Amino acid sequence: MIKDLFSIFKRMLGHSTLLMKKPHLIIRVGWGYFSTLVLKRPTLRTIEFSVNTDCQSECEFCYSTQNVSNSEDELSLEEIRSIWQEAKSLGAFSSIISGGEPTLRKDLVEVLEAVEAKKHIVCMTTNAIALNESRLARLKEAGLSTIHYSLDSLDPDENDKIRGYQGHYAQVIRCIQWSKNLGYNIAISTVAGHGDKKKIENMIEFCRERKVALVLSLASAMGEWAGQLENNVTTEEWNMYNHMMGENPFMRSDWNINMSLKNECPGGREKLGVSAYGDIATCPMNPVSYGNLRKNSLKDIREKMMLSPEIAQRSPNCLIGSDHKYIKDFMAPIANYKEFPVLVDEHPVYTGKLDPDRLKAKDEKTPSLKERMFARSESE
Repeated sequence: MIKDLFSIFKRMLGHSTLLMKKPHLIIRVGWGYFSTLVLKRPTLRTIEFSVNTDCQSECEFCYSTQNVSNSEDELSLEEIRSIWQEAKSLGAFSSIISGGEPTLRKDLVEVLEAVEAKKHIVCMTTNAIALNESRLARLKEAGLSTIHYSLDSLDPDENDKIRGYQGHYAQVIRCIQWSKNLGYNIAISTVAGHGDKKKIENMIEFCRERKVALVLSLASAMGEWAGQLENNVTTEEWNMYNHMMGENPFMRSDWNINMSLKNECPGGREKLGVSAYGDIATCPMNPVSYGNLRKNSLKDIREKMMLSPEIAQRSPNCLIGSDHKYIKDFMAPIANYKEFPVLVDEHPVYTGKLDPDRLKAKDEKTPSLKERMFARSESE
């Protein structure tokens, strides 16, 4: 117990460097801890925006292939700005910009302005492909403080194959150095799945040597891996990855930086994921939506989430990666749907039946984000 608390303290100390650069947030963060721990009212800390669905990569494990709508427009700048203001009113002091691939959004600087990046903690998760030193400098000037670079093998050829883009590994290495020169907080974001022990051990050494953070995202049986539950971590592997994070404070993930000071899924309480079309889920990898911000307020949707049994139970696991009951009940039944998200009220776990109109035909393949992007550009 004492060792666990010490690990939490070391991890929080490492994260405090972000706050020291924006000391005006200390009171807001302190209130979040007080509200969560003393008043027992969980406070929203982070909102993750999937700002687009375009991508140049074709990752073997992409979870977003079914997250594309042919009838809805992606969130506008004004909508992003409005969502952030409401999130802030619920306690949020940080946001994550992801995609698709966010650097393909032409108004990315304006997106950073919309989430008040100069005043708050803002992170971007990127494949690095569209970045160069001058663009990184512009994003830094716009307030971006932290970048997560996706990397999935330290063997360049293997990584490029996994990511579906030749030269990806070399580009990430270049971007790490440029980002260091510019004073960014840098992390490597990597997928941790079944059988990845050696990969994660290698990533730990890679990040330790370069003095950058390591962020784990658990493999999700969605998108390209829809229904492939064999890629999910076992209970033993889940415990192993948590032990690794306890031993290496520069490692982190969604479930181990909670204001509750517990290892638990923060979705619906401390963190929310916003799709490119305004749907709210526990995180971008979860195909279940609890409402759309074009129809309902963030406050009402979050309250609905916290009352939902699957969230109210406060899972000590990552819902989409290691909570095997949630994966079996909520993800496996809809793995063959053509398009996500699925509204929770329309989910088979509550309706008792699948929607036949949403099922893919036999051998029907979902186009990759890259294929959709090219097809859309050719039709315009």
